[in-house]
Amino acid sequence: MRSIFVSLGFAVPLFLTSTIGPALGNGEMELIVPAISAGTLTYESTSSSYPHFTLDVSSDELSTADGSLIYRLDDWRNVTEIVAGDWRGTASPHNGDLPQEPMRVGLSWTLTYEMDSTGASYTRDRDCIVEERGQITVAAGTFHNAWLIKCTLKRHDRRLPKYVETWFSSTGRILILRNETWGGSNPGSYRRELVGLSDDVLAIISGQ
Repeated sequence: MRSIFVSLGFAVPLFLTSTIGPALGNGEMELIVPAISAGTLTYESTSSSYPHFTLDVSSDELSTADGSLIYRLDDWRNVTEIVAGDWRGTASPHNGDLPQEPMRVGLSWTLTYEMDSTGASYTRDRDCIVEERGQITVAAGTFHNAWLIKCTLKRHDRRLPKYVETWFSSTGRILILRNETWGGSNPGSYRRELVGLSDDVLAIISGQ
């Protein structure tokens, strides 16, 4: 199940917040938590294990209807646990995919976290920066004022890092598009794109 971790592990969370508060200045927005408790998100990816899947939104996790893929979240910001078939992994304190403060262009953060998963345990460093705020178009539609976050992930037991670029929606904090690349003895890439979402989630994105 190692390929599932590479493609669908803790570097691939989804995040929803109920609304966005007033502007705090310099383009940043105050985040208001928790999230909606209903809705669906549909993705297509280059993963052979999960090329097309729909996630149901609940109060503290995102999961497929049959429970074969589950993301458990910490305050709807970062992933703390994932279940993919027989594979399970936890990140402590979390995976650090999103910052713990209001987003703004130029914001950067670093986190070292422990991974304990089926078949492997290791330490990983994550260095991220909010690179851009702009428009992104995917199969699910066009998202305005979306956030582009670029991260470098480095396992302490491996020499070469993984590079991750992710677009998140502005008001919904939904993962819109993710591209990953990595080198080493088995180099590769991964892409995940939002191709559909229910009206419940669309209302959050549009601020209705």
